[in-house]
Amino acid sequence: MDLAPRVTPTPTDAVRARVPDPDGPRVDGGAAVAEAEPDKDTWSRVFNLVMFVVGAAALAWMLQQTSWGELRDVLLDIGPWAAVILALDVLSMCLDAAAWHALMRPEARMVPYWRVLGAWASGRAINVLTPSGALGEPTKVTMLLDRAPRARVVSSLVLLNLGMLYLSVTIMLIGIPITLLLVDLPDAVKLMIGIGVAVLVPAMVGLALLVRRGASHVVVGALRRIRLLSEERATRWAEKVAEVDTHLRQLYTHQTAGTQIGQREVQAPG
Repeated sequence: MDLAPRVTPTPTDAVRARVPDPDGPRVDGGAAVAEAEPDKDTWSRVFNLVMFVVGAAALAWMLQQTSWGELRDVLLDIGPWAAVILALDVLSMCLDAAAWHALMRPEARMVPYWRVLGAWASGRAINVLTPSGALGEPTKVTMLLDRAPRARVVSSLVLLNLGMLYLSVTIMLIGIPITLLLVDLPDAVKLMIGIGVAVLVPAMVGLALLVRRGASHVVVGALRRIRLLSEERATRWAEKVAEVDTHLRQLYTHQTAGTQIGQREVQAPG
């Protein structure tokens, strides 16, 4: 006769019975998830392949329009300076890639510098060979998506382009008064220059304020208000771009070591 006391199972025991033992055999659902989800890198490989075909076609068209004889005459006219110009251009490209690599910190450790240089050179070549030069930036990003988080790759590239833009505008604003003092320009040209400066300076100030506020967040909010995005999708997008906005604000406040190094390399000669 069994004299052991009977234990009535409680609801808590029933719940525990349904919860798998953490020390027991594990069911790996990663393979199923991997099979269910499409390969995220496939579209980037396809895009890079398409850009390669487009660039090759554009290069072939340019070579058809310019004969080898004309190209040789141009190089002979430049003379030894052609090598100097090429060296300066390569140096500038290397510095730009180094700045981009530094701006990716701390994720920069995930991507070798030579990989960043290859992505930068490829995107630059696409910009040169294609009309409007708008396809180079996506090419740069897609070539690094398999090595670093997308948000960091995109934000570091935008941060680099912003730094280049501000540097170019600063040089322009310094050079315009010097040019006006040294060169006697027609009044119509002076008027056009004045109008350009009057538009450019407020535009740069407005861009800085937009970035400090969170440019991506502002854009997502605007799309939501005009009903181009649903509330659910806008919330999801806002979460994704929050890291991008945080990184872009480092151009003005709380600069990290990577941002400081990247900005110094942007300002370097070349």
